[in-house]
Amino acid sequence: MRNHKGFSIVELMIAMLLGLLLMGGVIQVLTGSQGSYNELVQQARMQETAKIALDYIVRDLRNVGYFGCNGSAMQVANSIDNTSSYYFDINDVLEGWDEDETGIPTKYSGIVEDSSVLEMRLIDISNALTVKDHNPDSARISFNGPHPYPSGTVWTVVDRDCSNIGIFVQSGPTNCVTKAQCTAMDPDDDDKAVSAWAEHVVHNTGLGNCTNHLKGNFDCTNESASIEKAYSPGSSVFTMEEVAYWIEPSGTDATINALHRDGQEIINGVDGLRFRYGVDDDGDGFPDVFLSASAINASASYEFSEVISISIEVDVSTYENTAIQSQTFSTSVRLRNRGLS
Repeated sequence: MRNHKGFSIVELMIAMLLGLLLMGGVIQVLTGSQGSYNELVQQARMQETAKIALDYIVRDLRNVGYFGCNGSAMQVANSIDNTSSYYFDINDVLEGWDEDETGIPTKYSGIVEDSSVLEMRLIDISNALTVKDHNPDSARISFNGPHPYPSGTVWTVVDRDCSNIGIFVQSGPTNCVTKAQCTAMDPDDDDKAVSAWAEHVVHNTGLGNCTNHLKGNFDCTNESASIEKAYSPGSSVFTMEEVAYWIEPSGTDATINALHRDGQEIINGVDGLRFRYGVDDDGDGFPDVFLSASAINASASYEFSEVISISIEVDVSTYENTAIQSQTFSTSVRLRNRGLS
């Protein structure tokens, strides 16, 4: 039994010390790995936020200047009075402002510092209607199906052979706005809904229209080139929409900024939005200079109608206490459909 010996207290203390050192190393490795993982997660979240924000803006920008056909050889009949609040010029579909401009519209007064606003006027390609019949004498366009749009809606009709565009304000009929308003229950059958949507529009003079002619190449300053001629069955009709992008505090948390599209909050975590506009000053199809919105608005030499490409920057934040706090992402867009002249 004298040959059986245990550990001495010194040996036990050394073993415990070595074990603590080993555990400390393992914990340090795990902590570092967790920190790296959190940084990667936050980086991925920022990239995802930036991608969503840029995808929304780029998708709309790619439709700027598109009116159903290749517009380079199309005649444009704009029957909306130039002084009317409904007036829409297809060569003036893009406009922007910087946050510190004195001329920025008051509706954008809440945008964050050092950011910009971009407005676009587009056709709503997702809700196109097809012409069944057009009677220019009665200024009536019939469709192959019903629609919920009320009087005062701005429309663009594009001939099936891409020869002409007509722009007008719907003067009738008085129509519903929402499906709930446009649907009534059949009094003889409680389970059967009867749609009150109209299947035509009227483009008479009045309510913004200076003429009921929708063909030719003219506007209301000179109607001499207007033609009273019908659009072919199968022609496409689109409503017009105005789209704007800007940054302001989130409606759910005022400490976080969010990207807004027409007053609707798209995604939060976007702190900044800036645009640089590529202006083709000599008409050769290539941008000659990139300018901010304030530079274009203050210039007598450059116009937004000459913009053929746009550079976009978004600042994205994680709002987390990690090593990665914010990052700037950018992309450029060529306005391939821009310009009809």
